[in-house]
Amino acid sequence: MNANLQWGICNSVFIVISDEGTVDDYKWSELLSDIKKSNVSSYIGIAFGNTITSPTQRSMMFDILKSKNVKTVLVTDSSITRGFATIASWFNVKVTAFPHNGLEDAIATLISDQVEFYEIVLSIKKLKEKMPKNSSNLLTNTRKFSY
Repeated sequence: MNANLQWGICNSVFIVISDEGTVDDYKWSELLSDIKKSNVSSYIGIAFGNTITSPTQRSMMFDILKSKNVKTVLVTDSSITRGFATIASWFNVKVTAFPHNGLEDAIATLISDQVEFYEIVLSIKKLKEKMPKNSSNLLTNTRKFSY
């Protein structure tokens, strides 16, 4: 089963949402191309379930994150997907992993402005709405804001 991916940019943050499955090479290439073209300082990946990437896909991502020197966080409850952060460290790319209930803490490590924080949360919600309905209910309860 192929993983679904949605991505976008909010201010200086590149946001990617994925669900369960293996990431298709074509889709991954599109994602990497958009990251390369972007002028962002931060990256947040949010994974629902086990999002599987190949060693080649991961290596290409790490090269881009390292060359752009972006602050990177990963939000997932999957131990397999969280391994992405460990593997990244082997490539000298620092990725901080958070569980789903730590989404707001993850965003707060990337930015400090409350308005930008709110804009990022709204961007994530809009991207999540494009995902298949079987994806988790990540943003139903948040501590800092009510929706």
